[in-house]
Amino acid sequence: MMSDMVHSTEQMGGAGLEMADGRSLRRLLDGVAALAHGLHHGTVLPHIVETAVDLVEARYGALGLYDRRTGACRPAVAACAGRGLIEAATAPAAVHEVLRTVARDAAPLRGQHLGARPALAVLGVPIVVRTEVLGSVCLVEKRTAVAFSDVDEELVATLVAAAVPAIEVAGLQAGLRGWTRSRDAVPGS
Repeated sequence: MMSDMVHSTEQMGGAGLEMADGRSLRRLLDGVAALAHGLHHGTVLPHIVETAVDLVEARYGALGLYDRRTGACRPAVAACAGRGLIEAATAPAAVHEVLRTVARDAAPLRGQHLGARPALAVLGVPIVVRTEVLGSVCLVEKRTAVAFSDVDEELVATLVAAAVPAIEVAGLQAGLRGWTRSRDAVPGS
């Protein structure tokens, strides 16, 4: 239940990236450098998810594409720590809910998803291109702590912000919107 979550801006202490350790900053810079070196359109989204999972030591991550018309935000790509990319359709219901809420509200979300059993630590960050929400990233279950921190949130938000030009350059915005519309038109999808 999303009522068990709060938008992280309501609870952030403002620690920011200055509290991140050197290893986390190195992983962030490596992820951003890969984006700057021109990943092609088929690898940008998987790179964002895999880098985010590694960056904040999550067990699972998904990137969803937002359909403003229906309010849906379906996972397009997912990754599992130690296993790499996995089938996005296997995303738990809690992930769908976080992806949709973060995209709809265009605001980060962090905390415990108490509607899931057992409760899951979750972190969600919107992907905003100019003023339009393209989708969101959801990370679940921090491997090294009970919950995600405000530093984790800022690391992922920075990665996503750095990815926006790569998404635009790769022409994903229009292509993904067309893909989403055509997928939505297929019965049973």
